[in-house]
Amino acid sequence: MPKVRTFVLTALAAFILGLPAGYAWSYKNLVLSEKFLNGMLATAGYANSAFWQYKEADPERGRQALLGFLDFTQRMQKLPWWGNDRPTISDQGLTYMRLAFLEKSAGNASLAHDYVLKAQERFKTAGHPHSESELWNMVSKIDSNARP
Repeated sequence: MPKVRTFVLTALAAFILGLPAGYAWSYKNLVLSEKFLNGMLATAGYANSAFWQYKEADPERGRQALLGFLDFTQRMQKLPWWGNDRPTISDQGLTYMRLAFLEKSAGNASLAHDYVLKAQERFKTAGHPHSESELWNMVSKIDSNARP
């Protein structure tokens, strides 16, 4: 009889301790993963929309779309479950370079250079440092090969 009672008490204690631990594990691994995945999908959709507005619309609308995308990604990165997402950081770098192209075309060399410096910082943060000339060439090549 003491063995049965010990077994029942052990099983009850395991259940009482395991329930909150299981809930915490499932929340961390399932709910937060779903939030992160949804955030990545939203970011990718916004990036695509901003890129095509930059490519196809007038420069002011393209600028607004790119700046809106940067604002959105910066707000996403402040969320506690977002973490350090390298693709988003690289997308920010590409976006800063596209803004640099717009400003260079508009004759705003100083602002274009500021955007290039921000792009370099973003790529360095993502683990992919590039020189200014590498960034100009890379983004030109990426943008010229884009197809709807």
